[in-house]
Amino acid sequence: MAATPKAQDLFDFDPQALAPPPRAVADFVKKMIVDAQGYYGPEKRTDPRYDLAVSVTAVPIDEQFRQTGEAFIAVTRDVSTRGMALFHTRVVAQPMLAVEMQAPGGAKLRVALKITRCIPVGRFYEIAGQFVTTLNA
Repeated sequence: MAATPKAQDLFDFDPQALAPPPRAVADFVKKMIVDAQGYYGPEKRTDPRYDLAVSVTAVPIDEQFRQTGEAFIAVTRDVSTRGMALFHTRVVAQPMLAVEMQAPGGAKLRVALKITRCIPVGRFYEIAGQFVTTLNA
């Protein structure tokens, strides 16, 4: 993924000011991970997925990396080197998300995620996509 300088201001806000997702979202994702059944068919992905339930900051953007909606906090379902799936309380109609993930040591990774699906799952929406590029801090 090549870095792009166009998104420097996308995360120029205090994420603590955003409403956290309802506890039910995190509980739902964790239950999905624990209760997951193994998939025994042919694997279409070339990179392994890692089950991971953590909060991430997401900003709806367009193909030119311009903000097109309000930032929100979502909970990841799984992450690979090429993409991720996350859960949110609302549908996302924009084509992409700028996503910020923070490692336990404090290092941040900011990526543009091209949305490949946004479907209802129970009371929430599963949003999945492929990483397009890294976004400069």
